[in-house]
Amino acid sequence: MKTRISLFMSGIVLILLACNGPTANSQSFVQAVERAKPAVVMIRTYDAYGKLNTFFGFAGGSGIIIDKDKGYILTNYHVIAYEEADAIFATLPDGRSFKATIVGYDHLSDVAVLKINPPEDMPLQEIEWGDSDNVQIGESAIAIGYPYLFNLQGSQQDAVSWYTVGTGRSLYGLTIELLQPSVSVGVVSSTDKIMLGEIEGKEYLHTNLIQTDASINRGNSGGALVNKKGQLIGINTWSKGAQGGGSIGINFAISANTAKKICDQLIDSGYVALIYLGIGTQSVTPNLKVQRNLDLPSVSGVYVSEVEDDGPAFTAGIKPGDVIISISGKTIKNEQHLRAIVRLLPINKEVVCRVIRDGILQEITLRPTFTSGIISSGIRVAQPNRETAKNYTHRGVIITDVEQESLLAKEGLMPGDLIYQINHKKIHTLEDYNTFQNMLRQENVKIKMYIERKGWYKAIEFN
Repeated sequence: MKTRISLFMSGIVLILLACNGPTANSQSFVQAVERAKPAVVMIRTYDAYGKLNTFFGFAGGSGIIIDKDKGYILTNYHVIAYEEADAIFATLPDGRSFKATIVGYDHLSDVAVLKINPPEDMPLQEIEWGDSDNVQIGESAIAIGYPYLFNLQGSQQDAVSWYTVGTGRSLYGLTIELLQPSVSVGVVSSTDKIMLGEIEGKEYLHTNLIQTDASINRGNSGGALVNKKGQLIGINTWSKGAQGGGSIGINFAISANTAKKICDQLIDSGYVALIYLGIGTQSVTPNLKVQRNLDLPSVSGVYVSEVEDDGPAFTAGIKPGDVIISISGKTIKNEQHLRAIVRLLPINKEVVCRVIRDGILQEITLRPTFTSGIISSGIRVAQPNRETAKNYTHRGVIITDVEQESLLAKEGLMPGDLIYQINHKKIHTLEDYNTFQNMLRQENVKIKMYIERKGWYKAIEFN
């Protein structure tokens, strides 16, 4: 009899736990959203000339306030549509809207930082950073943003009504909707995902991506992925959609720690510094492994083909013929993966590089530096600082010196010229220009270089 009563009471306890469990869990989600939601804003990019190819003349997405005092907002580069944008506005959940300026962007990691100037009597609320390195597969993930820029609470006239871009059509009459960001809940499906190469014609170097099944639809880009404490663990950036549209539960966010490294540099200088190791590399492939007779446990890593004298790699003791298999604890898959990892290394701080030399694993301590200029094809180019960049309408690299009698001097290039495109590729930074160095050295390769000089533009073609 006592056994039956005990079993009966145990069953009641289990039923009560089952009932209370979801309630407690739901309440934790509510509290997380309440903490994070005020820091998630809507970003609208206005276009007065039709370059964005949108019916209403605007595009956009979401953003996250990361500094309430200075008004810094973190978002995706593709959200701000830099090349086509005529004006950018950030609208808070309480309906306040502010014109935003671009502090800096990094197109390769798809990160951008904006700045607004809110009134002192109505302070902003900033997100709390989480530690994305400690995110575990299976833990809860909450996506907060503005999918499809839906209007959920009516609309109101806003300061955008008086804003006119250049001599294009006035934006008078457009409204900023009073929105509340929407929320989707899921779990962390995977961590440390990698996305390298081109997507829809744009190059990306993504490492440490967080995969989640929390729905991330168009407009969620740049919004927050938070944990159950309301802390930022990722920046919603990309979704693998189903044929015909909609989410199939494969969504990706830039990890918060990666985004923090990028945005700190963007706030400091407006761009990501070009890390210099002083090596030439090739991806390890089955053919290369056979050709070089490499004694390796797997076909991965990068083969060091060249080491520059007095560079960081030379000083550390890396030699031609070494195969780099990991750096700073990150396993290297190929040359492109190495580039993605190296660009996020701390400058002038020691990192451990693991190499295989003649079949033997070695650990080498390396101290990466950054370079402020590149010399190639008779010219020296540098990254313009924030003040210098204001003198140009494009982002790019500035020519600081031209060798007399060099090929490019004969083509008419001069100090002060800004190179913003080579062939079909935009040159945003020194890192972009660096990828074209080998091509510039080759003979019988057609090059079309686009330059800006004192308000006018010119395209130079040469072999």
